[in-house]
Amino acid sequence: MIGFRITATIREGTCCRVQRGHGRRAENGKSGDSAGYSVPDPRAAHTTSARQQKKSGCETVDRRERLNESMLARILIAFGAALLGLLGSIHVIATFFTNKLDPRDPATIAAMKATGLVLSGPTSLWNAWIGLNASLGLSLLLFATTYLLLAVGQTSLLRGSPTLAWLPVTGGEAFLAIALRFGGPIIGFAVATACFLVAALALGSGPPSQNTHKANGDPQGQMLSKEQENSKAILAIFRAIEERDDRPFRALLLPDFEIHWPRSLPYGGTFRGVEPQPRGWGATWQPLQPTEAERKMDPQVIAAHGDDVVVLWHQRGRSGDGESIDEEVLGLYSFREEKLARAQMFYFDTVPVADFLRRAQH
Repeated sequence: MIGFRITATIREGTCCRVQRGHGRRAENGKSGDSAGYSVPDPRAAHTTSARQQKKSGCETVDRRERLNESMLARILIAFGAALLGLLGSIHVIATFFTNKLDPRDPATIAAMKATGLVLSGPTSLWNAWIGLNASLGLSLLLFATTYLLLAVGQTSLLRGSPTLAWLPVTGGEAFLAIALRFGGPIIGFAVATACFLVAALALGSGPPSQNTHKANGDPQGQMLSKEQENSKAILAIFRAIEERDDRPFRALLLPDFEIHWPRSLPYGGTFRGVEPQPRGWGATWQPLQPTEAERKMDPQVIAAHGDDVVVLWHQRGRSGDGESIDEEVLGLYSFREEKLARAQMFYFDTVPVADFLRRAQH
């Protein structure tokens, strides 16, 4: 049966080639040479495998380091924002419910209430004083709430936007300068600013002007786009599945991860969570993949847009009597907060897969 094979090699985030060829399913140990396929040189295959393993190991370590840096940035931003929120709350309370911000001399208070402003005649100097203090406290609260929400649920926005990452640093420096010049909680502003500064560096963002320069003419300094990051993450997940390495696999999935399989297959349906399912894909195929050849999935990123990545991969297996199968599958993978949140599989033809599994179980 003639089918379509779409292959793509991800190099610096671009698809290199698309070709049309013959779909292949090897059965009963046949190699499929009659379809025009050549047998690769074992020595070349061994060298390529070694290179791929070395590269995958480096990428896995790099991925873990980025996740650790991202977690550090989230903690620092949340702490700095919470500290500013606390200072803002104290300032609002002190303005409306205490006399801590009032002049010590009652005559000065009376003079302020009796004196108007050049800018606005009806407004007294006292009312302007209360309004400015209230505005300062509320602005700190608003600023803190915004970055608390970003740190908790929208870290990707901070990573993708140097302006958002460095804005709290600039704001903290401004508050600190005001406190140094006119008085205020110097230590609090200094600690919050330091937290924001370290977080911006951990996110991998240079100052906005520096990032603009990089985007215009320095490809070595450009940050990986979201699509490239997600493409690398999904390939790391496939490597973990091939190597039966549970720890990195779980680390790259959200706790509420869900996966959808065609219902015509024995393991069809929707599964949620990261724990192995008794009748899931792993329980079905692992007994039928005794060697590395069957476990090899050959994932290829076909397309990536925003949080979604499309991957073409191979479903392989070998039954106890020597019958083998090799079917192509398209997977749609969705990411959230740099981790896999959802996956849905599309088999080109589920009938031969279901037939193979039925025969293998007998």
